[in-house]
Amino acid sequence: MEEFTQDMLSRRYIVTGAAGHLGSTILRELSTLGCEICGLLLPGESPKVISPNITYYTGNICDMDSMRCLFEHAEGKSIYVIHTAALISIARKAPPMLHAVNVGGVRNILRLCAEYHVHRLVHVSSVHAIPELPKGQIMREPDSFSAARVNGGYAKT
Repeated sequence: MEEFTQDMLSRRYIVTGAAGHLGSTILRELSTLGCEICGLLLPGESPKVISPNITYYTGNICDMDSMRCLFEHAEGKSIYVIHTAALISIARKAPPMLHAVNVGGVRNILRLCAEYHVHRLVHVSSVHAIPELPKGQIMREPDSFSAARVNGGYAKT
């Protein structure tokens, strides 16, 4: 157990979308491990999970510089990013804000992960990114993404 604890103490977890259902659930689980955790909240959002090992920062995935505080001062730590922030829409076409968050925001996260030599990035997406099949067929995660094979603006982002 001591080795596990030491390993966890050398990690920093960053969770985007910290006020959302998935982000807050992940934060709740991580908070039991005793590792350092940073959650990203949009301005005006309140944290749903309070724990001594979670520090919340306000920023926006559309503004790369507003997220630097999540990555800084992590000398000697392995950084793990769990990216859950996204916008959901049932619109047929992707409005500009949907594209800015779901595509531009991911680009910003990827750039920061490369810049700060992140150990691992987990990007959470949706089943809507998987092409729909005729009724009764089993869906499987594809090896690649093709916007032409999915329906709706949200799925395409």
